Amino acid sequence: MQVFVEKGFHTATMRDVAQAAEFSVGKLYLHFSSKEALYQEMLDQHLAELLDRVEAVLRGTGRARQRIEDAVREQLSYFEENPLLLKLFVNETLGFEMRLQAQFGRDVMAKYQRYQTGLVKTFEAGLAAGEFMGATSEDLALKLSGILNALLTVEVQRPEPRPAVVLAEVALRLFYGSPLPNH
Repeated sequence: MQVFVEKGFHTATMRDVAQAAEFSVGKLYLHFSSKEALYQEMLDQHLAELLDRVEAVLRGTGRARQRIEDAVREQLSYFEENPLLLKLFVNETLGFEMRLQAQFGRDVMAKYQRYQTGLVKTFEAGLAAGEFMGATSEDLALKLSGILNALLTVEVQRPEPRPAVVLAEVALRLFYGSPLPNH
């Protein structure tokens, strides 16, 4: 992941990756048929782990509002634990070549739809319990995921990323519509 972040997908070679992993190039090709396959598998594995963690929080017990807030914190904590993943995804995946992007995009979209479905179901429970109002569960899920996507895209450009707890506070304040404090 470090090689792709430092050199960029198109510039990095399998030799660069093998050297960083302390593998021979041949051994690397035994596991991955191409640079694209390696890249896709690496991101797919991380995104699956992130999704599993967020879904576990959303399936939990308790009030829907608390589960939503905990899911935000879980997602941001995952990116804090895996800062290269966020940089790689924002910096490289958005500009991926069309052939790979089509397949990769389907895989990512399937995970994103699972994520959105979990949010929608949790918001539905919160709407039914009176914890949320004024929008549909789908609209609330889109609003929250849009805020998180924008926040993370901006955050990855910062020389010193802010801690996940701070980002969660910002995301939740934006979501709930309250003004940000002066600090």
